[in-house]
Amino acid sequence: MDLEIYTALLTPIFEGKIDYVSLKNVLKRQSRSKVRGVVALGTTAEATLLSDYQKRKILQVVGDNVGDKTLVVGVGTPSTKTTVKNAVVADKMGASALLVTTPYFSKYTKDGLIAHFRAISEATSLPLWVYDVPQRSGIELTTELAETLFEMTNVVAVKEAANDKRKVKRLAKTVPNVYGGCDELAKFYTKTNVRGIVSVTSNLCPQVAANLSDKENMRLFCNLSRLLKCEVSPVAAKYVAAKTGLIKSAEAMLPLGALKDGKREDLNEFLQKYGGKLL
Repeated sequence: MDLEIYTALLTPIFEGKIDYVSLKNVLKRQSRSKVRGVVALGTTAEATLLSDYQKRKILQVVGDNVGDKTLVVGVGTPSTKTTVKNAVVADKMGASALLVTTPYFSKYTKDGLIAHFRAISEATSLPLWVYDVPQRSGIELTTELAETLFEMTNVVAVKEAANDKRKVKRLAKTVPNVYGGCDELAKFYTKTNVRGIVSVTSNLCPQVAANLSDKENMRLFCNLSRLLKCEVSPVAAKYVAAKTGLIKSAEAMLPLGALKDGKREDLNEFLQKYGGKLL
């Protein structure tokens, strides 16, 4: 059985401004594929660098162009108050579910994290996906804490972005609906109770990503995913998206930079060999 794929949408940028034409192009390809849904305003979208106005505009464009796909919206911030506000806005704008990262920079206590999620849970009836990304938050969501959060009625899933196979296995045996956040581990995920992937790579090849039970698709997907790790996300993914004509420019917002020439060689070689199979 194929993994459920939720594409973590890129935010195309051209000459310092959001390129909504390219975003619609990305969404058109997603809507025609068999991915389960999309995630807007997540890490891949450079959401922490967007203004409130830009976030609302992106949500409007995504909502109008995503077709029948499930729309998960990233709302997490270090502030409980701001996260609640984002959750209410996303709810009103048609989100199907909310992706809520554990607070970053301001390191949390166990009781503080529980209170944080409880406040969000009480502010909306939408399903909540807990997003564990210790490499960015600085603190790891434990299995014990995950179990406690799942006692809240609308906490329904976890996106586990830690590149730790033992933790993923343990978490997937403990709570339902675990989604992986590391594309390069796709083959490993199929051997566990992981339900799907919140994927960066599927921006580039949604049809391939949605059919990972095919061995050739799995090989292409994992190989490309490993190559995309050459630089902090989504820099390399934007390079490939621009190189294949999916978006107009590989530009990312500062402090993210451009992909350096020395890191392009392997990606260019991959695209020369397999680029046609990604479309």
